[in-house]
Amino acid sequence: MLVPTRRGGVRALGDGCRLGAVEPMPRDAITPGSVIVFYDGVCGFCNRTVRFIARRDRRDRFRFAALQGPLAAELLLGHDANPAALDTFYVLVDYGLPTERVYSRARGALRMLHELGGLWTLVGLLRILPESVLNAAYEGFAARRYHLFGRYETCPLPGPGMRRKFVDTAVAVDSAKDGWVTQPNEL
Repeated sequence: MLVPTRRGGVRALGDGCRLGAVEPMPRDAITPGSVIVFYDGVCGFCNRTVRFIARRDRRDRFRFAALQGPLAAELLLGHDANPAALDTFYVLVDYGLPTERVYSRARGALRMLHELGGLWTLVGLLRILPESVLNAAYEGFAARRYHLFGRYETCPLPGPGMRRKFVDTAVAVDSAKDGWVTQPNEL
């Protein structure tokens, strides 16, 4: 599948995120009202953030999908969001409901923490900052994330206990702790 790029071109979905010849997770892992986090599957920081959220999801509302997968193309393009923009973090809330909405960049990160609940909702106080300030900080960090946290050659795979939270993610057995590749390649 081809998706648009920022510069007006197209690229094949899956570039940089080779999952291998294994079966994808079923789409029915997403229940109506779920929160879907779309992230760069090869970004070290993004994968750490996903693990952080997945382990703290006490209400089992979160599902995760790499921007490089077909679900991102289908759902994000339906909200005029670009899944080819790997420097952008997207959070879709209220999946399958009339109130379904996509948040991106800094607003997406703040909404994700709000949906996590608990003391994390206090971070939501940052939403009073202007969009331009939040996104400038987000873009500055996004431009340096590979340098600071590394980049994986392929999308790390979740362990058996976490697989049901991941859609468009290959299922494979990995001997690493929790089934995750824990050390990204250094640049």
